[in-house]
Amino acid sequence: MAKKKIIKTKARLPRSKETHTLECRVCGTPSERGIEVVAYTCWECVNDLCSTTALPKPKRSAGFLRGWKFMSVFVHENGTVYHKGVEQPDLKDTLPATPKKETKKDTRTRMQKDRDRQATLVQISKLKKEIKKEKRVTYKRKLETKLKTLIKQL
Repeated sequence: MAKKKIIKTKARLPRSKETHTLECRVCGTPSERGIEVVAYTCWECVNDLCSTTALPKPKRSAGFLRGWKFMSVFVHENGTVYHKGVEQPDLKDTLPATPKKETKKDTRTRMQKDRDRQATLVQISKLKKEIKKEKRVTYKRKLETKLKTLIKQL
């Protein structure tokens, strides 16, 4: 049997143990750093620079619905008419604005969602057992369609 080679790695030591005092670029707090370091920014200043308030706000749509370019006719709130994403200036203010569809929000609690999910999983397991037992093809297909609908509910 061949012996396995054991590769030993040494911990990398800093090139020099000498340090000098540097000040933060932003706030000026002193800190000990190695000789290789020319300038640095302290963690507090970095945290301030990267805070969520400094990030740009996401763009809001200006009255355009999702997928408006693919609609056969879309009418903007200001009355501009678009046909498959192309503006039709001669039809401006001739049609009512396209209504926005309101999405329903799921108001169930986490516990209710977990219970419903568990119930569907139990039904799925029962259906799978019935499918294995069933010998008639037509009934088997009916059970498989029920199974697919339950899987989509998850």
